[in-house]
Amino acid sequence: MSVSPLTPIPVITPPMQNSKANTKSKDQSLILEHLKQIVELLQTSTIAEESGKDTLSIFWAAYKRFSGEYDDNMLERCNSSMDMLLIFAGLFSAVNTAFIIAMQPNPGDSTNALLRQLIQITANSSSAAQTTFISPTPTAVWPQVIAHASLALGLIAAFGAVLAKQ
Repeated sequence: MSVSPLTPIPVITPPMQNSKANTKSKDQSLILEHLKQIVELLQTSTIAEESGKDTLSIFWAAYKRFSGEYDDNMLERCNSSMDMLLIFAGLFSAVNTAFIIAMQPNPGDSTNALLRQLIQITANSSSAAQTTFISPTPTAVWPQVIAHASLALGLIAAFGAVLAKQ
């Protein structure tokens, strides 16, 4: 048997065991596809706004208009709120950083103490001089811990506001 290039070749498919189930799933997928097309058409349609005859169409047109206005107003309020939060977080972080810098111990004090120890070691010619380490008191540590924690939380709040604006 010769086959010409224009004649279609028959395709042999194996028999299906669940032909009813297969037909049912095809019908369901076809119905689902039609429903998707209907929903897409209704979302882009302006028939409800133009007709004005049906009370339901008037209701949904009014609902769409009012909900759009409400959403726009809410978005504007949230956006301005995030702007104020960013400004506050920036100013708070700047002031907090200035306080943190002011609370740092004077490096000249520790340098002077070390120089005194070196002079005593060279003057006494003894290598067994007492080394004293100046450790901060707990009353000096806690304000710094709180200041650093508040700076970190302020920066996290600013980061969250930037993410919310995005």
